Amino acid sequence: MTTPQANAAPAAANPWRRRLYFVGMLLGSLLFIWQLLAAVANLRQRPVVVAAPAWLLAALLMALIGYLLQLCGWLLVMRFLRSTLSGAEAFAGYFLSFLPRYIPGTVWGYLGRGEWLVRSYGISYRTSSLGSLLEAGSFVVTALLIGVWVYLRPALPPALPVLLAALLLGGGAAAWTLIGRLALRCSRLGWSLPAAAAALYLCYWGAQGLALSAVCRGLGLTNGVDLLHLTAASAAGWTAGFLTLLVPAGFGVREWSLTYLLTTQSGMAAADANLVAVVSRLSLIVAELLMLAAALFWRSRVAKVILETTEP
Repeated sequence: MTTPQANAAPAAANPWRRRLYFVGMLLGSLLFIWQLLAAVANLRQRPVVVAAPAWLLAALLMALIGYLLQLCGWLLVMRFLRSTLSGAEAFAGYFLSFLPRYIPGTVWGYLGRGEWLVRSYGISYRTSSLGSLLEAGSFVVTALLIGVWVYLRPALPPALPVLLAALLLGGGAAAWTLIGRLALRCSRLGWSLPAAAAALYLCYWGAQGLALSAVCRGLGLTNGVDLLHLTAASAAGWTAGFLTLLVPAGFGVREWSLTYLLTTQSGMAAADANLVAVVSRLSLIVAELLMLAAALFWRSRVAKVILETTEP
């Protein structure tokens, strides 16, 4: 059940944004399918030996868990902004509304989410935009935090990585405080929700590292690969793709970054690292497809229940 906005009256949907929302959903769906076909075509161009299929299923399971952690983190962000949705309400639209992110430009997914929130729950564009800013910033800060600790700590004086990590955490805390005060217009904010959200995002990166490890085991590539470096490589690859604005969902950029890091930091052969990156992307796409199917089923079920209860 959605609680009333603390800082704004229920907002009305902008008709132009509503049209763009549906156009974005269509284009995002088409680009999503294109990514799936491109990943499959890439695999068909090379010999692939699956050493342990069960590990590939485990990678898919970890990808699903990662998506659920992402959803839970966003729910905490929205609770922080006093726009609380139930888990069922969020699941029904979070993944579907974010499909436009496959359009080059990164921002389209966040605009789609904002349109869903204003149309379905009266949550203003301002609040949803602040929530998206907090979510994206938390992803980037926690990814950089892991990268600093794994890649820079061995090469720098001991105090410097600790200082960089403290600066990242301090900057993230300052951003949460500033946005919280702008949104809620209050001078005292609790830190339980930001801390819980940060912990969830770190768990998300841990799930991505476990998924990447499972892919390596499934393909029989386990020599010289450790979980900590895989987690850092996954986080760094996502960050590179996210910050490349003109590429839909970082497609290609994430794989190139992941291949480079697995080759230079974990000593994996370039061909093997590229194969791991492609299979990892494919598992993420399949996991997202399953989440989208589950969300569509849930929405249709909820709509059916509402229809049955309103019939005379």
